[in-house]
Amino acid sequence: MKTKLVQTTIYFILLILFTSFVTAIPNPAQTYCHNMGYRTNLNNSNCIFDDDNQCPLWEFYEGKCGQEYVHKLDCKELGEHKSPGFECCEGLIPVNPDSVGEDGTCKNIIGMWAVCLACGDGVCDRIESNELYQNNYWSENECNCPTDCFNQTNILTEEEILLKIDDFSNIKSVELLNQNNESTYVVKGTENAKFLNLFNVNLGFETELNAKTGNMISNKNSWWGIFCKKIN
Repeated sequence: MKTKLVQTTIYFILLILFTSFVTAIPNPAQTYCHNMGYRTNLNNSNCIFDDDNQCPLWEFYEGKCGQEYVHKLDCKELGEHKSPGFECCEGLIPVNPDSVGEDGTCKNIIGMWAVCLACGDGVCDRIESNELYQNNYWSENECNCPTDCFNQTNILTEEEILLKIDDFSNIKSVELLNQNNESTYVVKGTENAKFLNLFNVNLGFETELNAKTGNMISNKNSWWGIFCKKIN
């Protein structure tokens, strides 16, 4: 009797957990119908169009019915959710909204549509947002875009990398790049110089540094920098 009671209790717990999991996942067919601008009937079995014609919800979603009612939707921009019926804008791809937990492990967020990100361009994009979700899952991270954000846990911060530059008062941009699983910072800016030792000018520079050590990899100046003398 006691064993049967335990089994029944476990069954109900699993049933509750499964029901919670299912209800957390949006119905793609229903969402597709609504995204197209139409409505569903009371039991969510059919998609009803503006002229009151209708199709079974899943048949409309799968393209088996009502294709004359399908229209192209505006593409989703960087950091926006791609729900059924939408496509990501050019240069972006749909990425699963995974986040990085406090212990450094990857966590999948249930019940969210994919996010449009520029994953694969070699830049680990961080998108600012006021929404209160852990780790900004709509930003690229080492979980949802490891090709661009490889081993981000061991790299220096922008503030730390700028300390490696002698004079960073005229910094224009700091960009984190990932190529061949190696992370580097590219710092661009200007520095004070004299052109032909006569005129004060702003000499442009581009410095590449190892993102983990801060060691300089390369440093380039504007082509006309050979005619300039830097002013400390």
